[in-house]
Amino acid sequence: MSVKQKGDTLKKKNRLVDFDLRETIFVDANIFIDHASANPNYGKSCEAFLQKVESKNIVAITTTAVLDEVSYILSLLEGAQELKTDDFTIVRKKLKKDQKLAVACYKKVHEYLNYIFFLCEMGLDIQKVEPKDILVATTVGGVHRLLFTDSLHLSVMNRLKTKNIATRDSDFERANDVIIWYP
Repeated sequence: MSVKQKGDTLKKKNRLVDFDLRETIFVDANIFIDHASANPNYGKSCEAFLQKVESKNIVAITTTAVLDEVSYILSLLEGAQELKTDDFTIVRKKLKKDQKLAVACYKKVHEYLNYIFFLCEMGLDIQKVEPKDILVATTVGGVHRLLFTDSLHLSVMNRLKTKNIATRDSDFERANDVIIWYP
């Protein structure tokens, strides 16, 4: 067992399937992506969580920035599958030149966004990113050593007074005031 594995087993992680609080939870992009792509490690857990959102047992929020991230990654994943490659650079170049590929990629994104909008009808709240969130994210990112997208999520969570996040991104562990729920 590696040192990292030992540390992971010593630290208790909140399991997303166990989330049943009446508090709001922020849904990170990787939850949607793992669900949409049927990730063999996390897909089932994400599906069970999103079913709780669908049945209104969980109060969940996300942002337009998350939808942007989900759409971008799903388009690349679909392109990679179509082209039988793991190299997203190839996919990005080919998407700009091949209309048939672009249409196939965006069709997949469109289908999944329809599911997310269905979740909105069931109670998922999609918040707009406000200009001030972007400015605050530049401070939050530096304090917690986060990539900008993650600092933006944290900035919105702070504005909305949301402490819980559904994610598999362990970088959020550096933000002391966040409770992470892992798939």
